[in-house]
Parts: sequence; structure tokens; C-alpha cells
Amino acid sequence: MPHNPFHGLMQPGQRPSMQFQQLNQAYQSDPRRILGQALMGQGASSAPVRTPLQGLGRLSSALVGAYLQRKAGDAQAAREDEFRTQISGALGNIDMSETPMLAALGGVDPLGALTAGASMEASAAQALAQRQPKAPVSMYLPDTREVKLVEPGSMEQEQAAAQGFRLGNPPDAPTGFQYNQSGNLTIIPNSDQAFARGEKFTKTPRELEKKFDLANTAFREATDLAQDASGASDAGLIYKFFSALDPGGRVTDQEAMLAQTSASLGQQFAQKLRQGLKSGLIAPETRAEIVETMRGLVTARQDALQKLMPSIEAQLKPLGFTPQTYFPFYNKFMGPLPTVAATPSNNNQNIIPGQTILPADQTNLDPSIANESDSDLLGGIF
Repeated sequence: MPHNPFHGLMQPGQRPSMQFQQLNQAYQSDPRRILGQALMGQGASSAPVRTPLQGLGRLSSALVGAYLQRKAGDAQAAREDEFRTQISGALGNIDMSETPMLAALGGVDPLGALTAGASMEASAAQALAQRQPKAPVSMYLPDTREVKLVEPGSMEQEQAAAQGFRLGNPPDAPTGFQYNQSGNLTIIPNSDQAFARGEKFTKTPRELEKKFDLANTAFREATDLAQDASGASDAGLIYKFFSALDPGGRVTDQEAMLAQTSASLGQQFAQKLRQGLKSGLIAPETRAEIVETMRGLVTARQDALQKLMPSIEAQLKPLGFTPQTYFPFYNKFMGPLPTVAATPSNNNQNIIPGQTILPADQTNLDPSIANESDSDLLGGIF
């Protein structure tokens, strides 16, 4: 059989189905298809053939155009085969055991079956996601700081919001404070804030304590001055009395202090002090009266502080402190005042004007004599 040089050109190729639109664009833009179509158009021209060469040229154009178009078709068919293989692999990953219609569609239209299967799986995944519970969120009640976890968008969240719950977690307590189990803000014991609060409500009692200490110091010093039988300390004793009467006041303002004494303790006692300031001497019984009056003043301040301490202690206990933390003289005003003798032992030695006279061998005299001052006794003699 003689060799046909156009045998390869004339063999029919695999025709593409053109059923996959996403692949058709590649075929339409294939240069071989475009050139082949143009050559075949030239070869199929109906114009008269003027020379044998012209006829041969038309035949050659038709043959080459057909060859090029067959090659473009083969490439398209190969793309379709590969695409079918991919579709088959994808369909194998889809469970079609419960969807016989989808399985039947896969035999006729694999791409349609794949599209339908993917859509079904996407819908199933979305439905499953909707059925899965969402991560809970925190809500809290401001008054009690109660916290509860609710599902976002649930009826439970709507009900909690209607009850006053807020989204999120309760805010942290300020520095030095904490929330108790009831949700109330309380101060942290022994903190700086607790100490400052203690200072605030003990301010007035601490001022009273300061005045007590001044009065108590004056009282103790006065007891020593009262032992001086010479009378040289009598003026100092009176000024110590003024310090106990008005701790921290202007004790050097005699008239003001005497007026205050008269208003507080009576005009008669104030007059004795006035005479003592003028003469520089006071009678022993006046010394005793001054010391005992000072004792009463200090005791009154002491009693006032002692009565305040239970309440103050109760207020300081939750703060982690005791009264001793704020009151440096706590042990002084909580203890008893010493009992002291206001006058020295009298044995008729160093007798001075204004001092009670006792015979050396007698300690108990008639009160009408024992209570008389020197000037009264001398006046009686004359």
C-alpha cells in the first residue's frame, strides 16, 4: 500500500463534549483552533480556481486547518477527561448512600451531582453549626456582683438582662478595698486606706486625749508643788491649776483664767486663787483644795475617754487596728490616777503664815481651832 503523507491529518480525533462551560473558554481561545478555522475557510472558498496551483493551495489550507482544529479538539477532550477524573474523585468523598437521586445524577451529570452534593454538605454543616451551643458569656448583677454564664442570643440572656444583669465581669475593687460575699464594698484590714479611715473618726477623741495628757501632767506637777510648805511654789501651783482647767490655753491671762474658774467652779474658789496670786501665798487647805479640784478635772477627762474607748475599739477592729495604734497615752488614761497627799506632814516646824498650827504632841485638835488660819488665830488672841 503506497504511503499517504496526509494519513495522520485525516485520522479522526476524539471530539470534545463541550459540556463543561468552565473549560470551553480555553478551547475557544486556543490559537490552533483559530488558525485552523481560518485556513479551512480559505480552503472552502467557492471562488473559481484559475490555476492548478491555486486549487492545490486551497486543498492544502483545508487540510492544515482541519489538522489544527483536530489538535485543538484533542486538547479540549484531554482537559475534559482530566476534569471528569477530578469530579469522580470529588464525588467519591461525598456520602450518597442516603441520596440515591444524587447517585443517579452522578452517572448522567457528574458536575451537576458534585455541585448538588457540595451544596447539600454545606447546608448540613451550617445546620450542625447552628445546633452546636455557642461559647457562653458572663453577665453580672451590680448590686450583689452575682455572675452567671449564658448562651449569646439565648432566651436566658434576655431574661438575665431584664433582671438587671450586665454583660461582662464585675469591676475590680478600688485600691485598699474588697467585695464581701454579699457584694458590698469593704475596706481591707491593715491597709493604708483602713489606717486613714481610723485617723478620720478618731480625730476628735485624739484631741481630747491631748488635753487629758496636758491636764494630767499639770496635775502630777501640782502634787509635787503642793508639798512645798514654804509657799514659794504657790503661784506655780495656781498656774498648774489653770493648765488643768484649760489645757493648751493662755494660762498667763490671769483675769481670763479666773473668770473661767469662777464660771466653772464658783466665785468663792476663784477668789481664793485671786488672793493667792496677789499675796504669793495660799493656805494649806487651799492647796489641798486646788489639787483635789485638779484631780476632779483630770478624772472627768479620763472618764470621758474611757467611755469612748469601747465604741472606738469596735470601730477599729474591722480595720485591723486597736486604740493603742492611735492613742499614744492610752495606758495613762485607762489606768487609775494616783492618790497623793496634798499637804506635807505637819510637825509644827517651819511654820509659815496661812499654815494650820498643830502642837508637837497633838495631832487632833478641835475643828474650830484646827481649821483656823494663822491670821484668824492671831485676830482671836488680840
